Amino acid sequence: MKRTLQICGALLLMLWGSNMQAQRYAAEVYPQVTVTPDTAYGRSYEYFPNPPFATAAAALKKMSMDIYQPVGDTATLRPLVVYLETGSFLPKYFNGGPTGDRKDSASVEMCKKFAKRGYTSASVSYRKGWNPLAPTADARKESIIRAVYRGLQDAKACVRYFKYSAAQLGNPWKVDTNKIVICGQGTGGYISMAYVSLNDPAQILIQKFINFTDPNNPVPMVQQSIFGDYDGFGGVDTLVFENYAGYGSDVQMAVNMGGALGDISWLTAGTVPIAAFHSATDPFAPDTNGIVTVPGTGPPAFEVVPVSGSRDVVRKQVQLGNHAQWVGAGFNDVYTQQANLHNEGWEGYYRFLVAPLQNPQAGPWDWWDSTTTVLVCQQINALTGASLNGTNIHLAGKATNPNMSKAKAVAYIDTIQGYLAPRIMCTLQLPGSVCLPDNIEENAFSKGVSVFPNPSADGEFTLNITNESFATAKGVTYRLFDATGRLVESGNVTSNQQQLSINKSSGIYMLNLVSGNGTMLYAGKLIVK
Repeated sequence: MKRTLQICGALLLMLWGSNMQAQRYAAEVYPQVTVTPDTAYGRSYEYFPNPPFATAAAALKKMSMDIYQPVGDTATLRPLVVYLETGSFLPKYFNGGPTGDRKDSASVEMCKKFAKRGYTSASVSYRKGWNPLAPTADARKESIIRAVYRGLQDAKACVRYFKYSAAQLGNPWKVDTNKIVICGQGTGGYISMAYVSLNDPAQILIQKFINFTDPNNPVPMVQQSIFGDYDGFGGVDTLVFENYAGYGSDVQMAVNMGGALGDISWLTAGTVPIAAFHSATDPFAPDTNGIVTVPGTGPPAFEVVPVSGSRDVVRKQVQLGNHAQWVGAGFNDVYTQQANLHNEGWEGYYRFLVAPLQNPQAGPWDWWDSTTTVLVCQQINALTGASLNGTNIHLAGKATNPNMSKAKAVAYIDTIQGYLAPRIMCTLQLPGSVCLPDNIEENAFSKGVSVFPNPSADGEFTLNITNESFATAKGVTYRLFDATGRLVESGNVTSNQQQLSINKSSGIYMLNLVSGNGTMLYAGKLIVK
């Protein structure tokens, strides 16, 4: 079946030809991509192996990424997706798992699919290293918190590199520097969400980020006077190498795949939209709130700090109004419909109920080859004297990814891409987005829609659609959202005049009318007195 769909897709591309530009971003329109591997985006002081913290003797390391671009694309400016690898902040295999670098199967597949949709995408490595053997729990926590912080600084340097290269190097990657998405997988998800929410030094001075090993002298785990600010500027000059001063690191959207947010208080009104994907039974990062644990440690697994997972992050984002554009768009594609079955109406959250539900599941989008894992571990052992057991590492991965296979992983990746596509297009205001004014406010259908009475004293409204408008759209559905963006009611529009009832408290509600193919037809406000 998969092969048949690929063949059909290729035939459609041949037939559409000149219509390719109208379809980009929403679908994979470029059959091939080119990859520029091992591209330097900056330099940073290395940390691994694990001293208590980097010293003047630490090596200055080239930071690298692989850049993916669509073959045959004539666009001079493309949106950019910066994709951050997973890995528990330790090198692949040394982290006890079969994944953990930018060339993992999932990272490659995601970046290829973004490029095929018309983006420039970059699979990015950041500094690894923390001390799981530190003598106290606080010391271990401190070292991994600092690892997250270094990863954040590296991600910011990467974004600044693209802005620098666009301004100073002739824009070799054809990036529109005003349309950037930061996407993190697993460990990278912690970085991507911190990236868009950390902007005040006080945010990392809360109690759980204080080292109380000496109760008489508590010390912040991250001191910006030593380790630099969030962008990687300042600090001790033997610890911090400043990359691309004078260039900004702002992005327009974040994506989290299985990570968590250090603290829910970091989210404030104005935080950019965050789309999040999470397995309901992830044993390492909770999808609501709880203690984050580190894969490859224990048993029992090492507990770090309380965090907020995807569900709580998106809920807070919606309540703050940060997803108002997505809520107002009223997406109605098949991926949104499926997500809405399990996300409690929180727009931007895709909760995976991975079968079998009784088993812990983390990263169902990952896959790897067991034979390669064993052989590479043997090679590492021969070169370094390490004692990695590739078979045990493979089995450890499968313990939290039952039925692991390429087919399973790609199915999840296709779902992630399908759910993301309209939301990225909306946020970045890309051609073809239902959020563009021409697609919402000025369409002929909306001019034939009226609702009365409005305001309503009892929550009863009559939706009226002219015969002419009603005849132009098939399978129209309605969706009602409250002021927080939560879905309160939905259904089919079956006639030109239809009653709508809001059996809720007084307030302002959003009404969306959406066609059967997911196109936004109408957006308006209803008021219950």
